[in-house]
Amino acid sequence: MHARIAQALEELYGDDADAHAAELAHHFSQAEAVTGKEKLVHYSLLAGEQALAAYAYEDALGHFQRALAAKKVSTSEFESVSDIDTAAILFGMGHAQVALNNIQEAVSDLTRAFDYYVESEDVSRAVTIARNSHSTQLMSGMRESIARAIQIVPPNSIQLGHILVNHGYCLGITSGGYDAAEEAFGLALAIARDNTDTGLEMRVLASSSNIDGYHLRWEGSLSKSLQALELASRDHPQSKMRAHVWASFALLTAYGDIERARAQAAELRSTAERLRDAVWLPRAFYYDINLFCIIGHWASAREITDQGVALFPTDPVLLGQRALLEHQVGDITQGDDYLRRFLEYRGAGVPTSGYSTPLILARISCITGDEALFDIVQDDVLSVISPAPSTPYADFVERCILALLAIQKGDVSLSGELYPALVSQRGTFEIAADLSVDRLLGLLSQTMADLDLAAGHFEDALAFCHKAGYRPEVAWTCCDYADMLLQRNKPGDTEKALSLLEESLAISSELGMRPLMERVGALQERAESQPVRKPAYPDGLTQREVEVLRLICGGKTDREIGEELFITVKTAGKHVSNILNKTGAINRAEAASYANQHGLITTVSGGEG
Repeated sequence: MHARIAQALEELYGDDADAHAAELAHHFSQAEAVTGKEKLVHYSLLAGEQALAAYAYEDALGHFQRALAAKKVSTSEFESVSDIDTAAILFGMGHAQVALNNIQEAVSDLTRAFDYYVESEDVSRAVTIARNSHSTQLMSGMRESIARAIQIVPPNSIQLGHILVNHGYCLGITSGGYDAAEEAFGLALAIARDNTDTGLEMRVLASSSNIDGYHLRWEGSLSKSLQALELASRDHPQSKMRAHVWASFALLTAYGDIERARAQAAELRSTAERLRDAVWLPRAFYYDINLFCIIGHWASAREITDQGVALFPTDPVLLGQRALLEHQVGDITQGDDYLRRFLEYRGAGVPTSGYSTPLILARISCITGDEALFDIVQDDVLSVISPAPSTPYADFVERCILALLAIQKGDVSLSGELYPALVSQRGTFEIAADLSVDRLLGLLSQTMADLDLAAGHFEDALAFCHKAGYRPEVAWTCCDYADMLLQRNKPGDTEKALSLLEESLAISSELGMRPLMERVGALQERAESQPVRKPAYPDGLTQREVEVLRLICGGKTDREIGEELFITVKTAGKHVSNILNKTGAINRAEAASYANQHGLITTVSGGEG
């Protein structure tokens, strides 16, 4: 019956039969015992290609697998391909597997097809495979094929330019490969510009921005990403998404520019949703979630997580980010549920998961104080990160994780080893864990008992996060800074600690960060019971009042003082009033004169008059 239906439909559709490939493939597959495999393979291959074009990747994979089974071809990566139809099927399967994030299977399928095309001197199809730049794992797996492709394309050709982009990328995902990668990118860029090929030029810039990011070169990464996006077209969606990712990453990490980062993330998600891509779409959700977590908009972050997890229920980074969010706000039941699922699926998922999952877990362990998580984190550092590309960024993330563990365990020796390895990234923000690198350096310094050094890092962390609007991190930094000041207990430290704790409590209460609120409360009790060493300032002036007095000397208004010190106008006015009362000054001019007479203008940080 299926055979008769297939034959009747084929006759009915006539020259338009190929447009109905999926329908015909179904009937010919059911009638294979009667009609044989030829038309089954033909229509299944066509149906798979049509499904790929429609971004229906699971349907495409099913069509290709049916065609391969009909030809009785093994899926073994070691079995060579003997005919052009099999190569075409494997080529299509590989593309479907890539989009479904089945990278290991994709590499096997594409490599077998590539080898066939090289042997049959079909350079065009071989190059199409070798220039696929879908993900880091794919290009890493196709490294040997990419190197072979360089040998079979004409010198200085557009084809060579596209292969050099991927060759440069493969070189750049190693710690020592940056210069070699830049050389390959430079050759590809020259080919692009000589031939006025803006598509190739865009690919070069997007990939080079990615490698700059992997090598912690944020300025170059942002600049190249933005240049690539000026040339962007629908013909190179993966390169466009790569440029959006690294522009957003650099803006959040090094510049604290959340508004521009949000625009980049929106474009990334729009493109990924259009492609229905299982590699890039979870990553787009991840960046959207981060954008809201960084500023403490938990409801928006939850909404986006729900959308992402509905589509990708086993994605570890989405689950991990939600677990971190729930523990930030103290919803232990929800947090532990997402943490359980996160632990089940960690080590798999989007390209960033190898870096992100143990870092997220380490951050959760710091919030909860759950020592049982420490061993899991250490295992993840070895088993998840180590096999990943050994780039400076990967090394940096691994050290961040170890630093969090060293701080929690009070490991002075390890803290001393990690500090110099992390200090080059001071003034940046690690978005995977919503953590200021300067706060991390401050905590390492505190662990090493270098409390003055710690104070400098905490001040830098506050300056960056205040300016960026990363309020949850401001609250955590205020708390940690206060804890360090109470430990140091120099003149004025207790008073400043209380001021920091007041700010931390105000933010954490507004954002509903219950674990931090409890920690702040405990530190406030400790501060209030701690003997106060009076600062050596005249007339009972406090350190904060001296800071305000310095700004009065600079002609600042109450509003400007508030903005400078991140306090309200009302609080600034209260400090000014206290200063006038204590110094006996009638107005600001007399207060400034008093400050000059007592040598207070430059004495604002150490508590020594």
